[in-house]
Amino acid sequence: MSQKTRLVVVGDVSGTHLAGSFSRAAEAMDVPVAVQEIKMAESRHRLVNSLFWRLCDKRPVHVKKLGQALLDTVAKHQANLVLTTGLAPILPGVLQALRERGVQTMHYATDDPWNPVMGARWYFKALQNYDVVFSPRRSTMDQLANLPCRAVRYLPFGYDHDLFPDEIEPDHNGPAPELLFIGGADDERAGLIRELVALGVTPTLAGGYWDRYDDLSGFSLGNLSPKAMRSVTRAAKTNLCLVRRANRDGHVMRSYEIGALGACALVEDTSEHRAIFGEDGDCVRYFTTPNAAAALVKHLLSHPDEAKLLGKNIRTRIRKGHNTYRDRLQEMLTTIYALSPLDGGQR
Repeated sequence: MSQKTRLVVVGDVSGTHLAGSFSRAAEAMDVPVAVQEIKMAESRHRLVNSLFWRLCDKRPVHVKKLGQALLDTVAKHQANLVLTTGLAPILPGVLQALRERGVQTMHYATDDPWNPVMGARWYFKALQNYDVVFSPRRSTMDQLANLPCRAVRYLPFGYDHDLFPDEIEPDHNGPAPELLFIGGADDERAGLIRELVALGVTPTLAGGYWDRYDDLSGFSLGNLSPKAMRSVTRAAKTNLCLVRRANRDGHVMRSYEIGALGACALVEDTSEHRAIFGEDGDCVRYFTTPNAAAALVKHLLSHPDEAKLLGKNIRTRIRKGHNTYRDRLQEMLTTIYALSPLDGGQR
């Protein structure tokens, strides 16, 4: 595979962003890979970025500069395959230019394109110009096919073995959180956390934007490094796994990260989560309401052996289930080969 694939990954490679995960996966597979960072498309001035986002169809200031940089990176590394992640702002004209050069393109749509916060006219047009669009949510598959995209495939999230290795150092300092939630804040999530607090649960929060909520900011640790994330996740007595309804999620990145760490998980009940984790009590506990979640937290706090067994079972299920981003990249490459072989074959 590595003899005929030369890959460029486009996206943000910092922290736990997926462009970094896929580039590390390619290196582990001995696939020659180059990274095209997308930060160059942004202005150094936050106000300018905000104005362009609001007034210019959610495009960054230097989107054309980024597109030319991608074409140059592909030429320099003699790449024949490009993978973009998230809202990487690669415009349709750049994708068409790549096709004219014989370069195949794949996109991993990590957010729902029809989420009003994310959707943009340029993005919908771009989706139609990729050879394959992968989505980690079944809820968008028919809409993506009807755009129409050239090919659409379901591909769940996974975990990055480099960021979440088999052996995790037990270096958490301080008391173990009773209930940990890691993820960005929004009004829906804030409302649920408020209800848990009212029901007697003490949460620990990590991720962006929790400081916007005065009554919840005191529970927040702020943004954490990958090392701090895995340490506090392992230490927490229970971990909360929430989807975003505005994103029509069936699961999220944390679904796999909590599992890979062998941490006790309280998981929002969805069909995708059931497919990943099995029945209630197999390796996670499911909830549908704040009252149910609060009751489960209190139950598991008073039954630590049960919580420990759940953590052991979820770790086994996720780590033995071929769920790393190396596994996901392998599936992507298998798909693109079948649709349009990179060695000169025709679709």
